[in-house]
Amino acid sequence: VYEYVLSDSDGHIDLAVSGNVVGAGGHSIGNRDAVEKIQVPMTSADAFIEREGIPPHDVLYVDAEGAELRIIEGLSSTLESGACRYLSGSVHAGESGNSIRDFGDTPDALHARLDGLGCDLSTADYGPNSENYHLIARR
Repeated sequence: VYEYVLSDSDGHIDLAVSGNVVGAGGHSIGNRDAVEKIQVPMTSADAFIEREGIPPHDVLYVDAEGAELRIIEGLSSTLESGACRYLSGSVHAGESGNSIRDFGDTPDALHARLDGLGCDLSTADYGPNSENYHLIARR
């Protein structure tokens, strides 16, 4: 386990802490209203892979509570190299609440970026009452 937030740059970022239940998924970045915050290191996936000497993976899964495009931007060198052939993930596309829109991004911008990296895209809805969906990008 590495204690980094993946994004499109290196530095530090505030992590909003919500409860202590393992696996509850309550922690998030970008939550300005949180009562408790801790500062954590942030890095791009490309820099992390290089720094830690981790071989690029063929398959990656991203579920980042709205930060999907930021992570893709920080992974662009790996994706451009063709090292990763299959990227899958959850896109949180609602109007608010750990949404891609909370980061100033949109699902269309995410799709355009992946398309620009040479990926073929497909999606699957989570259900009729959900604005979130599953995204698959193949190279």
